[in-house]
Amino acid sequence: MLRKLVGYAAYMFGANTFTALLNFAVSALGMVTRPKEAFGDYAIYMLVYEIGNGIFIFGANATIQRYAADSLENRQRFTKLVFLVFLGMSGIFGLAGFVVWRFIGLNYALALFGLPWVVTYWYGRYVVRSNLDAKREARLMVVASLANTVFQFLFLTLTDLRDALIYGDFLALLASGLMALVTLPAALGLSIRQIFQVPIPREFLKEAFRFTVPLWLAGQVFTLKVRLQSIWTTAFIGSKAMGALQGMQTMWQFAGKPMEYLGQASLPGLVSAKEDRDVLYRELLRFSVVSLTAVAIVVAAGIPFVFQVIDFVAELLGRTGVPMSEKYAEVPVLLLLPTLAVPFTAVEMVTNQYSVAVGKQRTVFYAQVVNVAVMAATLIPLAKHFGLIGVVIAGAIGELGNASTFIVLLWKHRTDSMRTALVWSVLATAATAAALTPVYVYREIAFSWLLAAPALVIFGALMMLTRMLQVQDFKRVLKAFGRG
Repeated sequence: MLRKLVGYAAYMFGANTFTALLNFAVSALGMVTRPKEAFGDYAIYMLVYEIGNGIFIFGANATIQRYAADSLENRQRFTKLVFLVFLGMSGIFGLAGFVVWRFIGLNYALALFGLPWVVTYWYGRYVVRSNLDAKREARLMVVASLANTVFQFLFLTLTDLRDALIYGDFLALLASGLMALVTLPAALGLSIRQIFQVPIPREFLKEAFRFTVPLWLAGQVFTLKVRLQSIWTTAFIGSKAMGALQGMQTMWQFAGKPMEYLGQASLPGLVSAKEDRDVLYRELLRFSVVSLTAVAIVVAAGIPFVFQVIDFVAELLGRTGVPMSEKYAEVPVLLLLPTLAVPFTAVEMVTNQYSVAVGKQRTVFYAQVVNVAVMAATLIPLAKHFGLIGVVIAGAIGELGNASTFIVLLWKHRTDSMRTALVWSVLATAATAAALTPVYVYREIAFSWLLAAPALVIFGALMMLTRMLQVQDFKRVLKAFGRG
């Protein structure tokens, strides 16, 4: 089962790599050609629709995987719900967006107009994912990513609009939602008319709703954390700092995407594993902690090289202005902080899905409450003394509290697995700190990105000493990417 899950993640990662690089290139173009404040406004636009999006999608993934992973009938029911939700949201948010456009501004209105489409896109991916249909999900993802790249590139190059990134992103939301509406009937082999004829028992809706509620609440709490970070950064540090934070998050996608894909595959796999669930959990946990941390170390250490490439290309194209390496000079240091927290983030990622699979979904809510409480308690003092770095540190500390809550609350019921999670996360964090030390100490040298290699060697050697990294892991990854 682990091989299948890694294969799914590898397929999704491979399908996304090219489009993600294009998307990154366009984001970098926006960072170079538009003022830093505009990039901060784009982050605020993203925050508006992401908050609205979160209201409707949090809990949906876990619920769909829980009930549809082994049931074609339930996949049909959820597909009908996708169409019904899309129609309802289109009417409500179309009217709300028009009002906002008239009285507040177009940027916020576009976020509301695009909301039904992005919710439909994610629901579509969740339904397809419940069958681990990597090819169809990859198509959905590629269309969304390419649409974002193409539309933003056209607005950036053919117009002088300050908010070109916003307009391109909105058109991409429409394209991704439309693709989901086309893909779902094809995946089931049904017409839209047949989908609307699928009966949905009231008892099924009630049971799914009860299962979703604690997960939905956990999602809202998580949204609160993101909102607090963004509001504090914008209000008390400034839109330039918000632009830097968005720049860090843009660079972090190289490390975040593998986490996303492996996490996506974990839940349906853990649901289907049944009596082998604990064995799969520990194998998946070990693999995630080691591999995801290794990727994050390379990303954090290698970002100066990315900046140098962007500056070189911009110079060839005749672009003038402040180089990326100076404009976003704080980003490489900021990236070291979430990298240090990756072992605990990996524990949270896998244990989150594990708790849902074993019927302890309320644990997800409690963990997110601790996440936000810890972040909120540390945000003000850390931001006051360290500025933007303090904001990022507070977020990393929140992730530590998040993962620790899962371990504490599940300890009584799954002692062996939680003890393993605690020991591995601590050991991996110590190894990560050792690997990042030369990266931080020598960050000012001309070719500091070359330190990615020795940092990775240090981390790998320490992981092999703890036996968390084994030779068979390299073979498994190579086979998974070979099949992908």
